[in-house]
Amino acid sequence: MVRGRQRRKSSSPSEPVVRIIAGGWRRRRLRVPPPELCRPMKDRTREALFSILAPVVPGSYAVDLFAGSGAVALEALSRGAVGATLIEAHPQVLAVLRQNVEQLTGAEALCRIVSGDALALGSRLDYPRQRPWLVFFCPPYALFGERQAELMGLVGWFARHAPRESTLVVEAPQEFPPEALPRGLAWQRRSYPPAELFLGEVGG
Repeated sequence: MVRGRQRRKSSSPSEPVVRIIAGGWRRRRLRVPPPELCRPMKDRTREALFSILAPVVPGSYAVDLFAGSGAVALEALSRGAVGATLIEAHPQVLAVLRQNVEQLTGAEALCRIVSGDALALGSRLDYPRQRPWLVFFCPPYALFGERQAELMGLVGWFARHAPRESTLVVEAPQEFPPEALPRGLAWQRRSYPPAELFLGEVGG
């Protein structure tokens, strides 16, 4: 009996996805939490950021402090980072993050997923010190108004404690004043409206 072709399952419009851009998991799809719970970095911004970071990603250890879907840390792992800590506070977002990690071959062995407030936990966790860190600060933009002092305090902690040649990446809204960034690092600024990216090398 000849059977009719089955229709391919399509993603629901209510379940948007992003794709890993390059590396071992290139083009793999990641689920994205509802927009009211998570603000993922735009694909073009992520692509531009990792073009800049290309020389330092391989062999680094990624720290994604406001992980959301995990797209940023998983992009780093796909491109050669050796491990990652991902911190996420919201239970529903955390569930999506875990699903994204579980569906990538080998990712679970590379990822430490931590449930909780990154502003409280980020400086209390242990991170491997034998490799440079690649630290991502991509919080909800509201934190730049509501908890900016705490956020910049955490950036400052990583600037002081990360191994030499580590790189810090802060994604901020366009109205964020660069002078609020901790002193001691030579911050580079890149504009990808509506985001501003600030990159600082520790010991550089």
